[in-house]
Amino acid sequence: MKICSSIVFTALPRFVFTSFPGATSNALRKATLLLFSIVVLLMGSTAAVRGQSALDGFDPNANGAVRAVVVQPDGKILIGGDFTTLSPNGGPAVTRNYIARLNPDGTLDTAFDPNANSSVYSIAVQADGKVLAGGFFTSIGGQTRNYIARLDATTGAADSFDPNANGTVLSIAVQADGKILAGGAFTSIGGQTRNYMARLNGTTGAADSFDPNANDFVLSIAVQADGKNLAGGRFTNIGGQTRNRIARLDATTGAADSFDPNANSDVLSIAVQTDGKILAGGNFTNIGGQTRNFIARLDATTGAADSFDPNANSVVLSIAVQADGKILAGGVFTFIGGQARNFMARLETDGGLDQTLDLSTVGSQVLATAVQPDGKIIIGGSFSSVLGVTRNNIARLNTDGTLDTAFNPNASDFVNSIAVQADGKILAGGGFTSIGGQTRNYIARLDATTGLADSFDPNANSYVYSIAVQADGKILAGGFFESIGGQTRQFIARLDTTGAADSFDPNANNSVLSIAVQADGKILAGGGFTSIGGQPRNRIARLDATTGAADSFNPNANGTVNAIAVQGDGKILAGGAFTSIGGQPRNLFARLTNDTAALQNLAVTHTAVTWTLGGSSS
Repeated sequence: MKICSSIVFTALPRFVFTSFPGATSNALRKATLLLFSIVVLLMGSTAAVRGQSALDGFDPNANGAVRAVVVQPDGKILIGGDFTTLSPNGGPAVTRNYIARLNPDGTLDTAFDPNANSSVYSIAVQADGKVLAGGFFTSIGGQTRNYIARLDATTGAADSFDPNANGTVLSIAVQADGKILAGGAFTSIGGQTRNYMARLNGTTGAADSFDPNANDFVLSIAVQADGKNLAGGRFTNIGGQTRNRIARLDATTGAADSFDPNANSDVLSIAVQTDGKILAGGNFTNIGGQTRNFIARLDATTGAADSFDPNANSVVLSIAVQADGKILAGGVFTFIGGQARNFMARLETDGGLDQTLDLSTVGSQVLATAVQPDGKIIIGGSFSSVLGVTRNNIARLNTDGTLDTAFNPNASDFVNSIAVQADGKILAGGGFTSIGGQTRNYIARLDATTGLADSFDPNANSYVYSIAVQADGKILAGGFFESIGGQTRQFIARLDTTGAADSFDPNANNSVLSIAVQADGKILAGGGFTSIGGQPRNRIARLDATTGAADSFNPNANGTVNAIAVQGDGKILAGGAFTSIGGQPRNLFARLTNDTAALQNLAVTHTAVTWTLGGSSS
């Protein structure tokens, strides 16, 4: 079965009803390191890189908010929102008004151009591939279509389906029999008076006899396995019964059944678990007969709230259930499941927070992460507590997210680089002068069990920002130092197992902030330098493993490169304060490839990371 996933978090929707009239700073460096540590932790892997550099990165580059994302079975990506242009993969701006389709590599599907005249807020794909869209538009696909339309799967042209709603359509769901449920701010749709919710014939768009007759907006619709329809919104009467903001409706008549959670404020999102229990999110503080702040789980028969109680501190706008049963919630909250969480969280089925990796459980910033072979996670940064326990700047989490209480190096200042040796010992670099119970200036090696410092003592004279371990066990270090391992070394050095510097001496003229080792042994370096390895190299370079000389690899970034990682396929990820790299405009994040192919499937802008999730499950 194909699984297509998207989660869209927005502010509370606006409504239309036609009867109404009318870079190089320390803070940026730390933020980039934090973002990059998450990306690398999720990806993992290192591999060989060959040849020259060119950019690779999925980058639709919309000029306005994206409100809806749907991945088609063929991998193409439908997007709707407030945008009017896309500049795919660094190319020139192309007009795409409020709806577009992208190829899997991020290029524009040029054949599909519905050209809506206002925002698209909801998209659904029928089994035959045709595309349903709802929103604020009155023209789409070359036809007059008020707030809802169906579009040809190839061209985006509107077909004869024309429900002609008189107000905004905010939610669309397709039943197993192909009939189409719509919810929103309308009072007429499909040729009939239908207040805020209707079911439409899948061919003609005509409203059938299903008529819940809500007395206010319907904002969310979900279909149960038995065909009954769940509705959430702002209404207090629906299906012929008093139902406050959430109800379940008979699939034939639209009449409300006995399910009555009685929410005390808006229900904005509904999702159904595989066991039939119903998750609700919104602006309520009481639902199902219990105090439940903004999120609850309801018994499928009675509507009573069960013991699931994440207790969010503000509105929950979106809920989705993962294949493993864990629950994703998005909204405007900053606390949920007993922990700080900004706007998004993953919850266990009992309502507790999933803590498999929780970067917000620390007292301040996490700047480095490393995963041990046993699955335990080492975190470094600028913090003084983890999960309510004192831990200064470095800590280790067990595989279940709990604190490893035996490991406590107690660094005196920030830790922003961590690497694990083959023997399990842990290398740490940063701004500290004491760690593991010993005086250690900016770099140290720690016992794998206790975190105590061993005899390894390179004694750098300034910050160490990056550490990498070669296959032969030698240790590469980069940072702001000019002396390390008993030798003069400008910003980058290689150390033997005792901490002494060897003959490797690239002699950078400014900071080295990130180091990665390819499978062929060549060394990638990023930072603030403009000369390294005897060559002009702006902020990123590749060095010979023996001599430290720079080779022909020259992406020529125009701003600091703070982080580098190598993918399994050999492509190189770079993050930093640049706006141009590899001969192309790229804001803060880019992927470099080994040939001239470019621009495939990753986009990071100055303010947002965009992930498109799609895959297969048997």
